[in-house]
Formats: sequence, C-alpha cells, structure tokens
Amino acid sequence: MEWFVANANQIIAVLSAFAAVLAPFLAIFVFQQFSPVAQIRILTRWIDQENGKLVLRIEIENKSKVRIRQKVAMLQVLRYSLTDRRHLSEWVPFSQERVIEGEEPLEWNEPKKIFASTVHLYPGEVVVIERLEQIENPDHFLHVGIQYKSHFKFRWLVTFALAWEESWTTTAIIARPEKKPS
Repeated sequence: MEWFVANANQIIAVLSAFAAVLAPFLAIFVFQQFSPVAQIRILTRWIDQENGKLVLRIEIENKSKVRIRQKVAMLQVLRYSLTDRRHLSEWVPFSQERVIEGEEPLEWNEPKKIFASTVHLYPGEVVVIERLEQIENPDHFLHVGIQYKSHFKFRWLVTFALAWEESWTTTAIIARPEKKPS
C-alpha cells in the first residue's frame, strides 16, 4: 500500500497517458456505432420497351443501428441525347447553377421531393416508391439522381465546431434497350 501512495503521481501520469491514447479510438468507435448509414438503390423495370416506358423503383434502407430522421429526399431526372454525348460524369445536379459546363441536359427539370410522408427510418427499415417514366425518343437517355439528407440527432454537440448534415446520393444512367431484330 505504501508503494501506491509513494508512486501515486507516476501511476496517475501513466493512466492519463493511456487514456489520452485510448480516447480517440474510443470516440471513433462510439461515433461509428451511432452514426446513421443509409443505402439508396435505383432499380428499373421496362413495362413497354417499344414506347420507352419504364418503372423507376427507388429504395432507401437504414443500414445503421440508429433511427435516421429524414430532412428531405429528392429525385432528379434529366434527359440527354446519345448522339450529342461522348461522355457524362456521375454528377447529377440538383440545382441549375450546379450543372457542369459541357454536360447541359436537353431540358432542365426541377428536382422533385419524394418520400414526403416519411419522418424517420428505423434500423433495418426499407422505404420504397415507384414512378413511371418515359423515354420517348430512342436517341435519348435518362440521368437519374437521388439525394437523401437527414438531420443529425446530436447536432447541438457539434454545432459550435461545424455545420453537420448527413447526406447520401446515388445516380443511374438509363437508356432504352436496342430493338431486337425480327
């Protein structure tokens, strides 16, 4: 017991150093356990290939261990011409000012809010919507983007340091299938 009393300052210094080294790893582990993770999927199903009608199925799944509080979910569908386009980035702009030069769509469409009645996504929950879209011209294709934003539950903890907003985006390029020779 005398040894502990005599070396108390050294023991406290070692424990403090150990805690200082361990604390960042512990903080990262805890943050990963309680941070939201969403997975977005865009699936297509052609219902009338000849007339270019397809169903867009949009799924958002909460892959985290915590409830995600939805702020907004947006769908952007832009049309492009296959003959005018040599390349197109993955970037789908959600405002007209953010269109990349040289990647202007045939016509600008404002993004649409989707999943408007969804307030929360519980762990493991999947929400789904389906929309009918049409590609009238066989020379056109769709560039589809989904953007999902959530409110950070513990915003008051980090407000003083940075503005925090979780956001997920996924994109897809959808073209009409070529007609099979008869």
